[in-house]
Amino acid sequence: MFWRFASAALALVLLITPVILVSQGCEETQQVEDGPPPLPDAGGSRACGDVGPYGWAPVVQGEAKGDSGEASTLFAVWGASEKAIWAVGTAGKVLHYDGTEWKSQAVPQNVTLTGVWGTTEKDVWAVGYAGTVFHYDGTGWKDHSPPDTVFVTTDGGVPTGDAGAALRRNLWGVWAAGTVSTDALYAVGDRGLVIYYDGKSKLWSDKIPVTAAGTAVKVQDQLNGVWGTSASKVYIVGNFGTVLEGSKTGLALQKTGITKDLHAVWGRNDNDIYAVGTGGTILHRSGGWKPIGTTTAPKQVFRGVWGPSSMASITYIVGWDGTLLRMSGGPGFSKGAQIDPYYCIVPGRRMEAIWGTEVPITMFDAGAIGPTEDDLGAAVSDMGSNQMVPAVWVVGASGMVIAGP
Repeated sequence: MFWRFASAALALVLLITPVILVSQGCEETQQVEDGPPPLPDAGGSRACGDVGPYGWAPVVQGEAKGDSGEASTLFAVWGASEKAIWAVGTAGKVLHYDGTEWKSQAVPQNVTLTGVWGTTEKDVWAVGYAGTVFHYDGTGWKDHSPPDTVFVTTDGGVPTGDAGAALRRNLWGVWAAGTVSTDALYAVGDRGLVIYYDGKSKLWSDKIPVTAAGTAVKVQDQLNGVWGTSASKVYIVGNFGTVLEGSKTGLALQKTGITKDLHAVWGRNDNDIYAVGTGGTILHRSGGWKPIGTTTAPKQVFRGVWGPSSMASITYIVGWDGTLLRMSGGPGFSKGAQIDPYYCIVPGRRMEAIWGTEVPITMFDAGAIGPTEDDLGAAVSDMGSNQMVPAVWVVGASGMVIAGP
């Protein structure tokens, strides 16, 4: 959506010298300490022509390049509205969309950022490597990283200098709760790290107990994503099928029945939550966590999930090798899930994250956002009398930003 604001022409973003190299459905990326190893994309090449008439298209914006001229990989996206969206990525890249165009915003240091979330357009958080936390207050980004003491796991005291810095673990996901400003912030990362920021006391903590069937346990797996329904109920996913539920007072390790890495979690409420991951893994929570049965989803590395709140039967999933899926049949999934794939928007390009909102259908009728109603074709027919329609943004490798209904 919103590429009409960015350019009158819909053109594919093919930036020179991408950070991630793409070749025949397989990508290479630099491994970082405590990060996930590079995984080959599954599936290889796919024939084009399987893109539905849903108006997806690349957003034309030239701000994705860093100072070196290389295209940044964008790892996360979040918005307060369709006119206030942030995408973050490698080397401190932060892009902001104001309803008209995408522009870079300066951050305190050029550290890779892996997650972004907020409560309003004047209260946004970004996290990344080495325990980095930045906060945007409406005027600019400031360093709000926790002290070294938050990352210490022994009783030997906090080392100073390089030794202390080496203790800081990478953060891979962030989620904030609040209406006017942040009441509670959760960030997750390497070796089971879960840190909590109290918006009232302005203090950080990592002292959140974890239990399994009532017994204290220590999670060592990398945690990749966090999402919640309130400050007192969050859901965290990670490698080897790890799922945690709870709050700052305690987290409970859940049984999922899988060992595949989970990369993202999102939901509409406590009984309609999705987690996606490696090998085409899709989990759904409705009372308990269960894999969603489908024979049509590719065995791909899924990296993001989102769906419109007013259309519970539709959920979008994105991943590597240009994977963009529209899943329907839920949230009960009594007959499994139907998967509609759209591979030809950015063939072979790695998609890393997805975020969306809903706007009045009249905005599409007027052509104010993305395609017109005629362009949307079957998508509008599917919506029936629903007066709100999804407006979705996907980000990924080579500074890619695409949008669609």
